[in-house]
Order: sequence, then C-alpha cells, then structure tokens
Amino acid sequence: MEVAWETLVALSNHKRGYRSARSEKPEYKVELWMLFPTSGIVRTLALDADKVTPADIARANRLFGTTAWRAIYELRAEGEITGEQARAEYVNLMRWRLERELGYRWTHPFEIKNTVGATLYHMIFATDNDAGTQIMRAIYANAAKDIPEMLQEVRDRRRGQLTLELDAPFLDATDAGYQYEPPWEPRGMPRAWEPFDEL
Repeated sequence: MEVAWETLVALSNHKRGYRSARSEKPEYKVELWMLFPTSGIVRTLALDADKVTPADIARANRLFGTTAWRAIYELRAEGEITGEQARAEYVNLMRWRLERELGYRWTHPFEIKNTVGATLYHMIFATDNDAGTQIMRAIYANAAKDIPEMLQEVRDRRRGQLTLELDAPFLDATDAGYQYEPPWEPRGMPRAWEPFDEL
C-alpha cells in the first residue's frame, strides 16, 4: 500500500502538452501498470475497527486519494458484503478513479492468486490508447492459457509427481477471451450535487 494517489496524478499529467498545438496526432497519457494490494487492503482494514490504526487509515487515504473507501469498509464491517465482494469493490474504486478522475479511457484488472486459489493482488493497467488495450487483451488471454499449466507444475513439484490433467485450474478456460468491462459506480459515492471528499 505504498503507492500514493498523488503519484498517479503526477504520472497521468506527465506528458500533457508534449505535442505542438499544430500537431494533428493525439496526445496520450503515460500508461500505468499498477500492482494493487487487494489482500493487503482487506488485511489492513480489519473487520474489528479497534485493530485499525490511524496509520492504516492514512495509508488507505493516501492510496485512494479520498476517503470514499470507507463506504466499502463499513459495508464489510456490517456484514452486508463479503470479503470477496469488498476486494472487488476496492479494485473497482481504484479503476473508477483512474478513469473518471484522471481521464484514462480504459483500466484492465488482472487478478493474481496463490496456488490454493486465494487472491494475492491485482495488476491494473491504465491507458487511453487503443493499442495499449489491444496489447493487454492479448497478454491477459495468453496468461489465462499459460497460468493453469504453471500452477499445475508447482503442485506437481510439491507432490513429487506429474499429472496429465489440471485438477484445479487457476483461471477458467472461458477467461481466455478477455474483454474490457468498465468499472461500475462505487458504493457510497456522492451524487453529482454532493461534495466528493478528496484529500
């Protein structure tokens, strides 16, 4: 959770004005490839509010650049959403902010799991160039095919034997046809007439 929202803002603005006013070519933002600490957020923002320290709150605020994450946390603490749903909501909040607040056209999340299928983190790619989206579609589709084989190889090494079939694929074969899905409006976001709590 070391990434600061201010850093993402600075990166998104870095190339602004790099083409001359006479150029007919479009300007593109710096593309971001972010390791998003999905499990770290859920661990840091413990269900027991007494275990959440001011430093933990400050890290979440710094990461998201807003206190909007609190709506997700409160729903989880009240048992209205599961841990899995909370993880999805935190990833969605970051994607929504990258697109809506920083002006990226697309954000592509890719979930990384351990050998028992638990989520470790997400990789989020942000771009406003169609070429970046095409490249990520190919990379994600290839990963959807290759990762199950790598996972099985790890399991085989642990058991000391080889198997011919995958017994618990890392990603379902249907994931091989990756398509961009836009982020939904995050839970607890203020309406247009309400102030957005930026830090």
